[in-house]
Amino acid sequence: MNIIFLTLVYPELEFDSNLYSDLFDQIVELGHNVTVIKPDETRVYGKCYTHQRNNVKIYALPTGKLTKTNLIIKGINTLLIDFRYLHLIKKNKLSFDAMMYSTPPITFTKCIKYAKTHNKTTFLLLKDIFPQNCVDLGIFHRKGFLYRYFRFKEVELYKYSKIIGCMSPANMEYLVQNNNVSNQDVCIIPNSLLPKDTIRNGNNDILDKYQIPCDVLKLIYGGNLGKPQGISFLIDCLLALKDRKDLFITIVGSGTEYKKIEKCITKNKLDNVYLIPALNKTEYINLLSIMDIGLIFLDHRFTIPNFPSRILDYMDCSLPVYACTDKVSDIKHEICSQGAGFWSESNDIKSFITTINSIVEHKDCLPKMGAISRKLLIEQYNVKSISRLIIDQLEAN
Repeated sequence: MNIIFLTLVYPELEFDSNLYSDLFDQIVELGHNVTVIKPDETRVYGKCYTHQRNNVKIYALPTGKLTKTNLIIKGINTLLIDFRYLHLIKKNKLSFDAMMYSTPPITFTKCIKYAKTHNKTTFLLLKDIFPQNCVDLGIFHRKGFLYRYFRFKEVELYKYSKIIGCMSPANMEYLVQNNNVSNQDVCIIPNSLLPKDTIRNGNNDILDKYQIPCDVLKLIYGGNLGKPQGISFLIDCLLALKDRKDLFITIVGSGTEYKKIEKCITKNKLDNVYLIPALNKTEYINLLSIMDIGLIFLDHRFTIPNFPSRILDYMDCSLPVYACTDKVSDIKHEICSQGAGFWSESNDIKSFITTINSIVEHKDCLPKMGAISRKLLIEQYNVKSISRLIIDQLEAN
């Protein structure tokens, strides 16, 4: 089977990886051909570069900035990306049996319609429910033009997608209840990765490099630092723990709220918090290997169930998870209630402190919980089984 995958993010270097590269590397191993189209944000015009990565052919198409730029430039380039991708497909006469794509963005409808008119299977990997997430965060208003425009594009996206893969049971339930997807094959396709042979260690060199004490509870948050993560609550948690000598919190990532966290740490002289800009995958995994517990933060206002992919790296490194999320996220059911971690609502500071105190008191239980976390990853979020599930869906349609 020949598969085209449209995406905004795909690693080009073989030693780097993300959930998409793990997935399509495995699909190639199953005997299928994969072509990836991704943006080259460093250029607005010019030649489209192509190269191979683990037998996946990658087209890097000049698009201009889609991230880390102002809203006007980001908006224009995001709207143009659909035209540019479709032009590339036609110009290069790319042959395919199935077209796969993920959200964000929701603006691939011209490409999807093209695939549908040529009787190709269209498969959406639903990673983001937009624009409702912006309504939840107060960025869009339901009566506003932007919401109505993007809601129209979202409805189109679902309409022309033959298969829709949702991240979790709650995610799928939300989609079905709030959208007319009766003619689609809606299924659960969890985020997944290829489990690695990560060794837990207490490497003093890593501890020294990042100024982390060795004899305390070591917590880490890794990932995006933006509005969806409810950074105001994260800051409240840091301030509530500022005088604690029995724990240390490491924050790794980038995003619009990075400076806000940095300012808080400096202003309040938080000696038990260390903020690190985003690391490459190898360095990040090495850092996770010396931690005791991984943190997840999501804004408490969300009405859409999210399942952040960053949780998988924690599980791969045998870390228990402490998730501070909205009430509708099923992380608390799918992960935490299985004995692999803890959960609090992300506006309940008292619950957070109580849970932290309990974790410190029962620190000896964390390795057992970490083993359960790793076992769940292997059994439920292993890319080897998820890739077969995707191929089964494609062949059935």
